[in-house]
Amino acid sequence: MLLPEGRIQLRRYRGGSFTVLGEASSGQASPWDAATLSLSVWGSEPVRLSSTVDGEVRLSVTDADPAALTGEGLAGLITPIAGVWFDDFQVRAVGEP
Repeated sequence: MLLPEGRIQLRRYRGGSFTVLGEASSGQASPWDAATLSLSVWGSEPVRLSSTVDGEVRLSVTDADPAALTGEGLAGLITPIAGVWFDDFQVRAVGEP
C-alpha cells in the first residue's frame, strides 16, 4: 500500500479485513510521482515479504502468524482514486533472493 504521507505498508488481506505487517518510508518526494513498485514473496511458515520502490528495498517483513497466506493465490492491483494508472504489471516466479 502506498500511503499519501510518503509511507508504504505491507498488508495481509484475509476474510475481508487486513493486518498491517510493516510500515516504512517510501522514499518518494510525492505520492503522485511515477514510481516502480515491486513486491517479492518467498517461503512458507514463515512467509517473507520485501517491497522495493524504484529498485531500493524499503521494507522487509516476516509473517510467522498462523493466519499467514502460505498457499498459491491471485495477484492484482487496485486503487480507490480515479486517474491512477498502472503500467507493465508482471507476475513471475523466481528463486529465493
